[in-house]
Amino acid sequence: PVTGCALDLDGDGVITDDDRIATLMSVWLPSMAPWYDQPVYMDADYAYDPNLIWNVDYIDASGLGGANSWQADWVLETANVVNIEFIDWGNPMENINPIVGQRFPVEVALYAKVADWVEGEPAGSLTDTSMTGYKMACLEWPGGKDELFGTSDLDTTSFTYQSAFATVLTNQFTAEVWNPDGTITSIELGPGIGPSGKMNFASASGGWIPKKPGWHRVWLHINDPLISFSGAIVNNDEHYIMTSGCKAQDLNPNKLELTGIVGDSTYIDVLVVPPSGNQ
Repeated sequence: PVTGCALDLDGDGVITDDDRIATLMSVWLPSMAPWYDQPVYMDADYAYDPNLIWNVDYIDASGLGGANSWQADWVLETANVVNIEFIDWGNPMENINPIVGQRFPVEVALYAKVADWVEGEPAGSLTDTSMTGYKMACLEWPGGKDELFGTSDLDTTSFTYQSAFATVLTNQFTAEVWNPDGTITSIELGPGIGPSGKMNFASASGGWIPKKPGWHRVWLHINDPLISFSGAIVNNDEHYIMTSGCKAQDLNPNKLELTGIVGDSTYIDVLVVPPSGNQ
C-alpha cells in the first residue's frame, strides 16, 4: 500500500517515519538521477593558501568527486586599493523594524565596479576585466525564511554571465550599534553568502538583539588599507544593471536620509520597536 509518497516497506499497514525515510532513500532519490558527487579532495597547494578553498580548479573531479562543483570568479587582492562603488545594507534597508528582545539579522555588502560598458559596442559588452557570475533566480517562497534560489540555462545559452560588479570582503573590520541611551554595543559579523549567491558581511551569531526601543545607528568600520569608500554611495543592488555597470535608480530619498558614509565607515539608522509595536 502507498500513502502519499511513502511506501509501507515493512508491510505492517502503518506508514512510519522509518518508512518515509526508507522510501526517500530507496525510491525517490534513485528516480531523480543523475546525481553528482560533491567535492571531497583539495589540491596540496590548499595548505599554503586557504583562499583556494573557493577555487574549483583545486578540486579533483577525476575519481573522488567534484562534478557538482561550481563557483563565480574571485580575486585575492594583495596590492591594489579596491574602490567601493556602492554599499547595500540589505535587511536594515528593507523597511523592517527590529523588535526589542528579538534577533535582527544585520547584513551589508560592498560592491566594487570591475568593468564597464565599452563605448561603440553592443549593449552589455564589457571590458575584459568583468567577472563571471551565475544567473540566480528565486524558485520558491520569495522574501521568506525558506526562499530557494537556483541557477539554470533554461532559455539562455549559459549558466553564467559577465558582471561589471563584484562584492568585496575583508577580515579587517568592526561593527557596532550606537544605542539611544548613548551606549555602544559591538555586533559580530562574518563573511556570508546570501541565497542569491552574493557574498556579504552577515550576522555571525544569529543577529543583533536590541534591548531598547528607539532609533539606533548601526556602523560598519573598514580598517583594511586596500579598501576605500572614497566616492562610494549607499544604494540597493537591485538598482544596478550588473551586466553593463549602469546605475538605473538612486536610493529612495527617505531611505537615503537614514544612511551615511564617514571616511571608510558606513552607517544606517533603524527604528527599534517594542514587541507590541507601540512606542
